[in-house]
Amino acid sequence: MADFLWRMAPSLLLLTLSMLALLGMRISDRRRQQQRDR
Repeated sequence: MADFLWRMAPSLLLLTLSMLALLGMRISDRRRQQQRDR
C-alpha cells in the first residue's frame, strides 16, 4: 500500500495544484469584473 501511495502522491499533488490554480484564476476574474463595473 505504501508504494502505491508514493506512486499516486505526485499525480494527486498535480491535480490539487491545477484545481487551486483554476480557482485562483476564477477569483481574479471576478475581482477584475467588479473593478470594471465600478
